[in-house]
Amino acid sequence: RPVRLSTTNGRITVELPRTIAARIDAGTSNGSINSDLPVQTSSASHHSLRGTINGGGPAELSLHTTNGSIEIKAH
Repeated sequence: RPVRLSTTNGRITVELPRTIAARIDAGTSNGSINSDLPVQTSSASHHSLRGTINGGGPAELSLHTTNGSIEIKAH
């Protein structure tokens, strides 16, 4: 089941298990993206990140904000 988090003015912080296998699509217009988990990227820049975590899997994460950073923490 996909998880979609979005905001206009604010940061997004998610905490995920280290063993999660997921596809990720994250983006921000004014902020940065940081991940504690290794992401195999299909595309990446300071403001966007697309790829897989732990080889990808059934989980889908969509994280988008306009004014704020995105942080992916390992749990």
